[in-house]
Amino acid sequence: MPERRNLRYKTAQDVIDDVELLQAKPHDRCGQWCLSQACYHLDKATRRALQPIPYTPNTPEQDARAGNLPGVLQSGKLPPGIKGPDDIMPGPDVGDDAIASFLATMREFAAAKQIRENHRVFGNMTQDQMRELTLIHAAHHLSHFVPKGDR
Repeated sequence: MPERRNLRYKTAQDVIDDVELLQAKPHDRCGQWCLSQACYHLDKATRRALQPIPYTPNTPEQDARAGNLPGVLQSGKLPPGIKGPDDIMPGPDVGDDAIASFLATMREFAAAKQIRENHRVFGNMTQDQMRELTLIHAAHHLSHFVPKGDR
């Protein structure tokens, strides 16, 4: 099995370009999900980021984890052990339409003037932090796909 790629996206367009490359070029995977499943999950998570919510105070759990956010943003790596909500986890029968849906959502994300400022794990943050965290999340999952010839 190949090693995961070390990814750090600077823009939503970088994510789009990488997914289009993975879609067009044969690749190996070094995780449990196929590209369609990863895109399904990322689409659902990014769609949530596009839905601003009114300010709500952090929960005690969010306050406890908020101190990890600067390290995540600096390193570009998510801490281990974060489990996604069940409703955004892909099933085994996800089709290639999930890739197209994620690409459309990323285009919307790139153009969005306002996004959510509260993350379920890290709590309240700035829009810039949420944008960066969304790119880090995409890099985390897409790093499991290695285009053939890129080893």
